[in-house]
Amino acid sequence: MSELPKGIEQEQQLIAKAYERWQISTEKFDYFVTGGTGALCAFVAQTGHFTRLGWNPSTLEAIALLILIASVVAGFMTIERMNDGMYYNHLQLHHETRARYLRFELDTHPDQQQFPDGVTGRPIDRAELEKRAADSAASARKLALREGPTWAAIMRSQNWRNWLLGAGFFTLIVARLWAPYLPSSQ
Repeated sequence: MSELPKGIEQEQQLIAKAYERWQISTEKFDYFVTGGTGALCAFVAQTGHFTRLGWNPSTLEAIALLILIASVVAGFMTIERMNDGMYYNHLQLHHETRARYLRFELDTHPDQQQFPDGVTGRPIDRAELEKRAADSAASARKLALREGPTWAAIMRSQNWRNWLLGAGFFTLIVARLWAPYLPSSQ
């Protein structure tokens, strides 16, 4: 089979490089935020002065800890969904590339009836190659439909993580700043 045209190869290399950089930076940020939030939970759990529940800083600190734990859970969900999204994206790109390559082969050799199979090397006829190109394009379209809700779920879990982290941090600050202003009998 023929090689891809230079423009397509360069385009795919640039796309792959940009995607890889984005993926790595996003993963690192999610790991950092989730790990930092987990460390904050451990710190609050170790240094918290938890007493009887009531309208007091101790209760507010316990609430902050629960909110921060929920943020960690949302962070793990973000990471898990991101992994799923990248897997679906990889499959979609694979099928799109395969379909484009097969269409390119068919279009550049309009009179050729037999093509070597890319895996086994055995000859396959033009109809089978057209079927494979159509199947790959259909698979890419199906994955594109699945990819949208996956990325929406990632954004939702990131938003939940961020809002819970902000709320937990704010609640913790209020609890820690409130304690010195209470009478010493509490």
